[in-house]
Amino acid sequence: MSKVNVLVVEDDPSTQQLYKKVFPEKFYNCIFAADGETALNKYVTRAPDLIVLDMMLPIVPGFLVLNKIRKEFDDTKTKIIVSTALSSKEDILACTKLGIQGYIVKPFYFKDVRKRIMSMMGIEDIIDESADQDEEADAFQDSSQATAVNKAKPIGDIKQVVAKCISGKIPEKDAVKAIIELSKASKLDLPTMPQVILRLQETMDEEDLTAKSLADILSSSPALSVKLISLSNSSFYRGVKECNTVEEAVMRVGMTESKELAVILANQGMYALKDRRFESDVEQLFVHSIAVGVAARIIAEHLEKENPDFIFSLGVLHDVGKLVLLRIFAEIFRKDVGIDLGSLRKFIIKLHTHAGLYYLQSLGFPFLFFQTALLHDTLDQNFDQVAPDLSIVVMANLLARKLGYGIAIPENVDVFSTKVAKHLMLDNSMLDTVSQGIIDYLALLEQHI
Repeated sequence: MSKVNVLVVEDDPSTQQLYKKVFPEKFYNCIFAADGETALNKYVTRAPDLIVLDMMLPIVPGFLVLNKIRKEFDDTKTKIIVSTALSSKEDILACTKLGIQGYIVKPFYFKDVRKRIMSMMGIEDIIDESADQDEEADAFQDSSQATAVNKAKPIGDIKQVVAKCISGKIPEKDAVKAIIELSKASKLDLPTMPQVILRLQETMDEEDLTAKSLADILSSSPALSVKLISLSNSSFYRGVKECNTVEEAVMRVGMTESKELAVILANQGMYALKDRRFESDVEQLFVHSIAVGVAARIIAEHLEKENPDFIFSLGVLHDVGKLVLLRIFAEIFRKDVGIDLGSLRKFIIKLHTHAGLYYLQSLGFPFLFFQTALLHDTLDQNFDQVAPDLSIVVMANLLARKLGYGIAIPENVDVFSTKVAKHLMLDNSMLDTVSQGIIDYLALLEQHI
């Protein structure tokens, strides 16, 4: 296999060294540019397959470099990943409009970024990571401060970050970044995404996927296999002959439905929580995630989209940031009997979109997943300029909340008068269809989870 030509546009020397670990010589020909003007010159002369572009550059800013490549050079084929310490919704929207393939938020783990980029470029070879075991290389890298968080931090540090953010001393996105990284360093019980969900995402675009191939993926989880076989033999799907294997269950339930059920059933384990004070929050969040997934799939089918199972997964995982923060706070505040739970819940709502962004990004999920996690509550965005699948999840989230699955919508908000409803050309007739679909799906799951 020929090497991928990469242009890394980064002015910080320590981060350049980090990118050398992201792009090993075995797979990449990597060249560097420390400013925007040099980057454009090397782009013209070297014709890279992939550009990793920092936004904060001397001479010519990164956004102007991106704009020039996409518009003036009319290049829509070269893959471009934006790298920046900025992570506001406006930044992501502006870059998305110019057709980027991914977004790296600094600081980052080089192994996470390397895995994501190799997947995007179609490189399946396993890198020998024996040289990565030293503490410095494996540490969390902060290029803006040239520091590494590689030692366990006391839980008190997280509490201090929370307190400072609530009082307005730390910006929300910076607080989320610190909370999640301190949680990793402190080895807190963060939700672990089941491998079966990660593997299912890789099959979403496979037109030739067979029932046997899907069954092989699902069989990697014995608990999931048992539940899926049980579902296939329920009154909803009951056939003449009893299903005894995962492949038989997939064939009876259907490929799309099997994927959906697998995502829900595998996802269930992430919602286990030890702190009873937050049990109702987690239960409500789990039901809400299902409702949004079902609503998103129904809307996708109504609009005759080709990927309803992918949009279903987007809907199910859109609010994962709330779950991440609930898990963290349930652990660090478990001995604080007098904690103001109401204020903590409001804090989670304020921060959950950035938490979802960082969490899904660190797991190597496709760009649209963490973009959806960040933007699903933003109703004033220009929906002509965002991915159609994201628009569908935004609408599904509104409908699920209106139907009572999740935090209630303010009474003065007319769901079908919102910009997203008008963009998708949906009216009140969709509400009954979505409502019945959610009721039926929850009834099916109630027997088996």
